[in-house]
Amino acid sequence: MTSNLASDASVAIDSPTWANGTLRGKLARHGCRHLECVLFGRPIGTIVAVTRLALAIIAFVAIQAFPPQAHASLLRVLLLIYVVGASIVTVTELKHSSTARSAYLCHGFDITISSALMYYCQGDTSAFFVLYVFALLSSAAQWNWKGALTTTLILLLALISLMLFELSTSEVTVGHISGDLLQVALRAGFLLTCGAMMAYFAALRERSRSRYERVAEGSKRDIAGLSTDRLKDITCRIADVLQADRVIVRYETKVDRRRTAIEWSSGTLRYVSWFADAMEPSHPGEWDVAPESEAAGTRASDRPGSKRTDRKCARSALSPFKVAFESEGCYGQVTVCGPRVWSQEDHTLLRILASQIGAEIEEESLRAALQAVAAREERLRLARDLHDGPLQGIAAANLQLGIVSRQLPEHVQRQLKETRSLLSGEARRIRSTIQTPSARAMSAPKSVKLARTLNEQLAQLSRQWGCCVLLNVYPANLKATESDVAHLENMVSEAVSNAVRHGQATEVEISVQRSQGSFIIDIQDNGSGCLAIEGTYSHATLASDNLGPRMLRSRAESLGGSLRLTSTVRGTGLHIEFGK
Repeated sequence: MTSNLASDASVAIDSPTWANGTLRGKLARHGCRHLECVLFGRPIGTIVAVTRLALAIIAFVAIQAFPPQAHASLLRVLLLIYVVGASIVTVTELKHSSTARSAYLCHGFDITISSALMYYCQGDTSAFFVLYVFALLSSAAQWNWKGALTTTLILLLALISLMLFELSTSEVTVGHISGDLLQVALRAGFLLTCGAMMAYFAALRERSRSRYERVAEGSKRDIAGLSTDRLKDITCRIADVLQADRVIVRYETKVDRRRTAIEWSSGTLRYVSWFADAMEPSHPGEWDVAPESEAAGTRASDRPGSKRTDRKCARSALSPFKVAFESEGCYGQVTVCGPRVWSQEDHTLLRILASQIGAEIEEESLRAALQAVAAREERLRLARDLHDGPLQGIAAANLQLGIVSRQLPEHVQRQLKETRSLLSGEARRIRSTIQTPSARAMSAPKSVKLARTLNEQLAQLSRQWGCCVLLNVYPANLKATESDVAHLENMVSEAVSNAVRHGQATEVEISVQRSQGSFIIDIQDNGSGCLAIEGTYSHATLASDNLGPRMLRSRAESLGGSLRLTSTVRGTGLHIEFGK
């Protein structure tokens, strides 16, 4: 009891201190925001006007405190005019922003007053040379590098003109002329150096703005197609904005551990995607490319995102740097290589673009989740309709066949039993197709051996259609997700049905392989072919002329694939690709 009271007392004592600390923190943050608004929330014209007024007042006070020996009254009048003009401009700027024409007039006013002050106060050696530097700064701030260079040339002409005018109006010796020339040369060199630096920093600022604008424009760009197309566009944009020679994007989804590597190099874009094994490392900088990419014609070590690619980038003259990103559904890494030293702005831009990649992947995950919810609702509705309609009719027909078969000869009973078995199998297949996915199926996709699953289905198709169906799977231990297996089963079932019903085929040969993430299916039968359309037809031709197996073509299109048909008097051949 005592300890509880003590702890409560300590909380009561510390709470005012905590409240005061919080209040001080709020006041400090409010003060920082106010200061930031004052310093950076004003237009450039206002800052230039306030600085001009401050310099004019300081110069006027200096003339009053330390008057020159000659032209003191004239200098006071000029500076008074400068102070009054600067005050009017400042008040005008504080009320409303100036136009471009008024900004040019004020800039010319600065150059004219500063040149007059320099002429009447020690010429080109005058202390009012600092006003020339102010003119350079204001031009760079208002009109970027073009304004800085133009102002530098104007000031150089003014400086030389002052020297020539002074020499023409006074009698000086050769020694004085050489000294004046040296002084002017030094001032001109100082002016050129300052102008070049101002122009450089102004150009750097303009380049930064242009790069951020390109990033912003790219983020609003609407690209039709799959999410991978948008990710490839962001990868190309990284190379464009950062002027990189090589860009590698690698990421992994957290739910199903699907890994993707995209590499841009010398205008060429490469892409590969695969599922990670349970024992593989999770960090994007530690995993390599998919094992099946070795069968695509190049070594896996040369594939996009491989460790060999990273080592080649590190050993070459290309300087790499990496930025990691993570969202709710994925994490990944972007590696950029180029023959230069990367600035802090490059890191900031890459972090922005990497966050766009994470947001794009997250958006695609949400889109897929919404589509899955809509598909489940539609599947439930379809399941109810089929259960209450066709499935009940199939069950009733099966029952009637069983009753009738008892009154028929034994050989007819065997045929009817086979027919009833086919009906039962089709009913089970319909139920398995429309059944609601379980939570386990929605988490991580389960991989199964493709040959075993397809052989079971093809054996049933062979009995159903009375033809010989042969299957070849490369490699023999090829695995696929349950979703891909379902698509393959439906395609094979439709193809065998078409071969027997339309081509009177007695033998169908099917081969399935996977290359670069895509399933490739070749189906050849020994039927009569499609006599009306002999020849080879691409997917585009079949779609435009509405030829060939429409359901197979439609299913391939929905999976982002294609269908090619070859028809001869010796049979029909189908080449299907999907899943990339």
